[in-house]
Amino acid sequence: MDRRILPPRYLRGFAAEGPPAGPSIWVYRPQIGEWRRVSIEAEPCAERHFNVPRTAGTPDGGLERELLDGEAPGLAHLVRAAQERVSPSPEERGVAARFLAVLGVSRAPGAEGLAAAEAEAGVASLERALSEMGWVFWRAEAPAYFITSSAPLRVAYPKAEEGWLEGMDVRSPGTEITLPLTPRLALHASWKLGGERWRPASEDVLMEVNGRTAQRAREFLAAPWPAVPG
Repeated sequence: MDRRILPPRYLRGFAAEGPPAGPSIWVYRPQIGEWRRVSIEAEPCAERHFNVPRTAGTPDGGLERELLDGEAPGLAHLVRAAQERVSPSPEERGVAARFLAVLGVSRAPGAEGLAAAEAEAGVASLERALSEMGWVFWRAEAPAYFITSSAPLRVAYPKAEEGWLEGMDVRSPGTEITLPLTPRLALHASWKLGGERWRPASEDVLMEVNGRTAQRAREFLAAPWPAVPG
């Protein structure tokens, strides 16, 4: 199985407009210190592709295969719900929650050190929570846009300084989960409401979501344009 950090299908949603040859994206890597426009798919070259992980370990081969599934049905359900402003069916919500949980656990900082059983337990816990939380789909209007990163799903505790991997409970009332879906759409899950909502993203929301997306990105930031709005 080809190793990737993020599913290419997900990254293609952030493709730059008018690519010179195939889908491309603007990427900022800390090792380089500047934005570069690169192909989403790996090309034969000496330089390591931005979407190939540096570390050899992965939390579990099964989770890796699930995350990098070319069809990515969970992602498709989320994007469709956000774009068409329709509530996903209970089955679709469950599939989407599973995708989010696998992405969140397998790409969290330190995940490469997790044993398979620990990783699956974390996925199961996060999946249950996401299935029950209320979801807000934010829409950013041009020229604003959401970015993504090598660790795009963020479990945040606005009233605490420590992240969820340091022992916070995902079922705590104040827990919030964010994930950019496309440059125009982002998911925000919380315990403050039930069901689904669709709302325009204010400048504060844009800054908050993009800030969370970038906060734990050890490998890269990615966007259709070389900047982080907000």
